[in-house]
Amino acid sequence: MAARASAMRAEAALWERPPRPDLRRDEADFNRYIDYIHGNPVKHGNVVHVSHWPYSSFHRYVKQGWLPANWGSNIESLNGADFGE
Repeated sequence: MAARASAMRAEAALWERPPRPDLRRDEADFNRYIDYIHGNPVKHGNVVHVSHWPYSSFHRYVKQGWLPANWGSNIESLNGADFGE
């Protein structure tokens, strides 16, 4: 039984733990996390502009007035952003 528990711990050490949403430290940290999510489709070449990705919460942020419609218009505007990668 002890050998099995030891093997399970060793296997668990191979995998990185996923980020926990409750570890967002403050509003600025949360905003960086959201920017990262919104910028991913552009960063990975799926679209040229964040607004072209139909499955994004970005559209809700624009509708609420929280982000301008031209935010993250291309990958160059997202390069150098500190998303913690």
